[in-house]
Amino acid sequence: MRLGQGRFFGSVYQAGLTGINRIERIGSLYDKLITMQLMTARGLSPFYGSDLVFYTNLYDLFPNEINQIFTGMIADQPGEYMPRVVCAEGSSFPQCRDPRTVYMDFYRGDCTTPGSTSCRPHPAEVTYRPNPTERMFIINGGDNFLLQSYATIYGLSEFPVYYDTTFQTQLFLCVEGQGECNAPEGTEASTTSATPAAASERAISRGSSRPSRVA
Repeated sequence: MRLGQGRFFGSVYQAGLTGINRIERIGSLYDKLITMQLMTARGLSPFYGSDLVFYTNLYDLFPNEINQIFTGMIADQPGEYMPRVVCAEGSSFPQCRDPRTVYMDFYRGDCTTPGSTSCRPHPAEVTYRPNPTERMFIINGGDNFLLQSYATIYGLSEFPVYYDTTFQTQLFLCVEGQGECNAPEGTEASTTSATPAAASERAISRGSSRPSRVA
């Protein structure tokens, strides 16, 4: 993917005796972190005027969409939140000719009201599902460990409130065979940690001192 359409993942500093303080190339990491802050921060507003500040964030307004993005980052599943690339006919990723970036539309509509006609299908599983036949592939943006860490930190510190602990419950870890957890689809409730976000996690075995693996 050419520069302009794509960006470097990380920054590079100039080498040399004093070059460590001079940046040669800036990446997109800080863009991601600032974007995550804007999506999660509560009460974000300019400190002037008579407007009332609401203690809310995007998770309160679009819980399904934000949950998909953040649980995808925590579970290291780029297909849940990363754009797609469509290659020209006769080529395939990563040897992609004339790549075209396709950004997912995360909006799900009203999926809670019975009989709603505006509920839209899951974008990652239906609308933008990777399809080699149509030459559509997932772009893995890298920085997965940092995204996992910051998504967990921002999610746990900003999303849960006293009347909605759904996100917090998703990241709850259990010891295998002890206690009840909300299990991901296709697993047993008492054997794994709960959540779509932690679908790639495995709780430690009963009596084992080995720590769990994190997504």
